Amino acid sequence: MRFRKLPLLLGSLSLACDPADNVRIQELPPLTESSIEDRLGLPLMEGPWRFAGWELAEGDSLGLEADLPALGVLALETQQRDSLGGYYLIEGGGSAPLYGEVRRDSVVALVAFLQEGDGRYLVGGVLGDTLWVESTTLVDPESWRPGARPAFVRSRTPITPFVRIRGALPPPAVDTAGLAATQDSVARPTGAVSAATGAAVPTRGAADAGRQTQPPAARQVEPARPPTPIPDSAPRAEPELPARRPQPPAIERREPPRLLGVPIQRDTADDQ
Repeated sequence: MRFRKLPLLLGSLSLACDPADNVRIQELPPLTESSIEDRLGLPLMEGPWRFAGWELAEGDSLGLEADLPALGVLALETQQRDSLGGYYLIEGGGSAPLYGEVRRDSVVALVAFLQEGDGRYLVGGVLGDTLWVESTTLVDPESWRPGARPAFVRSRTPITPFVRIRGALPPPAVDTAGLAATQDSVARPTGAVSAATGAAVPTRGAADAGRQTQPPAARQVEPARPPTPIPDSAPRAEPELPARRPQPPAIERREPPRLLGVPIQRDTADDQ
């Protein structure tokens, strides 16, 4: 009897485990827990940030020919919440300890100690994978163009620095294949093109072309004959006079309109 009741008990348990229509199942959290920096809304800054180039102010075309300095690498090895630590790899060799912080509004402030008591600061903002530097003492102030800003990009491979003007975009690429297909799809006039007018000259058929290639047969030229004199008794045809052009209608002359008022007449008798 006990074995008979066992299937009924298992069936009732399976019915009890099935979710009802009005029950919402909550998903389990991911096994990999997010970092505390993500939970605090702080940008993740760990990793190498390499100097990418200079962006000049709008209209600063002279800066394209200027000698702009190249910066090194910001090797940020540690990030604890908003605190940053690492090394500044100087361009050309050498390194310096680097310390700083990052805020929730993506503002970054770093200090590199090149020597004891010689601290150089760097302030900028993170936008995506680019750190735009607004001010720094790592370069000579005289080499800093007005309104320019250097850029650092998160990358582990070397980057060729660029120099560009803010707002200037490269020209769009021309689709030569599509342009050639468009030109081929346009119906072209058959025939040669006149060099003087540029209009198309219709060509002849194959039969006419064959005829044109054959040299023309030689013709016998007869000597010119003197004109036959016309006797005086013969009636002469009077030349036709050209048709008279219609005369324009006569223009009716009218007296000029009088002025509104009488002009002042100077008395010449008093001057004598």
